[in-house]
Amino acid sequence: MTTLLTGGASQIGLAIAKLLANDGRNVLFAARSGNTPTPFSAVKFDWNDISTFSNAFPEGHDIQTVYLLPQPHIVDPSKEVNSFIDLAAEKGVKRFIFLSTMATRTDGDEKFGYVKIHKYLEAKGVDHFVLQPTWFIDNFSTQQGNSIRTSDQFISAMPTSKVPFISTQDIAQAAFEGIISEKNAVTEKILIGPESLDYDEAANILSEVLGRTITHQVLPPAAIADIFKQIGFKDDYIQMLLWLQNWSEEGGDDKILATLPKEKLFVGRVTLREWAEKNKDELKGSAA
Repeated sequence: MTTLLTGGASQIGLAIAKLLANDGRNVLFAARSGNTPTPFSAVKFDWNDISTFSNAFPEGHDIQTVYLLPQPHIVDPSKEVNSFIDLAAEKGVKRFIFLSTMATRTDGDEKFGYVKIHKYLEAKGVDHFVLQPTWFIDNFSTQQGNSIRTSDQFISAMPTSKVPFISTQDIAQAAFEGIISEKNAVTEKILIGPESLDYDEAANILSEVLGRTITHQVLPPAAIADIFKQIGFKDDYIQMLLWLQNWSEEGGDDKILATLPKEKLFVGRVTLREWAEKNKDELKGSAA
């Protein structure tokens, strides 16, 4: 039996693959390039090209579980993902693991396609387990990494929000547990880290670990939107990112956690300080 990991060798996907391999389980990546790091194998798969979907089910691989990672930087990937869910179910896939977000649950706005995908899994009646993480710790080395490396600062529109940052390794662990469990007690879990920090507190921790002053600069949404446009993000995606920041700033995380049943909560182990110590070489400064 094999687990198919869509989205190529993403940070989380690769971490899941290593956990599965260490447990003696087979893994197959579905990647746009058709390539993946050794020792794993991959098939060519592109969310934008439905003709590649059948590649995900090659002879000799009994695909029992599929990890769904939609195309990034897209507000509504539901059409493509739901079509693939249909094909996978026809091919005999028994379980779907879907990486969603804490802010896009089934009671959320359907303009965000992740809500539609979650609802589709429920309506189709297939075995599914939905991961709903809060903000990634690893964003400090990816989305905010260049700014930290070059100017010793990062930006947000969240001056006071406390965020239970979670590491990609912890998300992978939650996915791994959802994959190998004979039967999951629940079909969705909120994923958070072991501590809640505002961005100023996060900047202080990064400063201590990196040995130089890192600052958090709060900008108005319009200014952040301009920066995102320079990166090349589409307008609807920019609006979604700004909505997510405002949602957190207004206490969206806290409101969910206040009433969440214990069995629907996964608490990771990696703190920001531990993550920063392990990844500090990725954040070496180049500011003059």
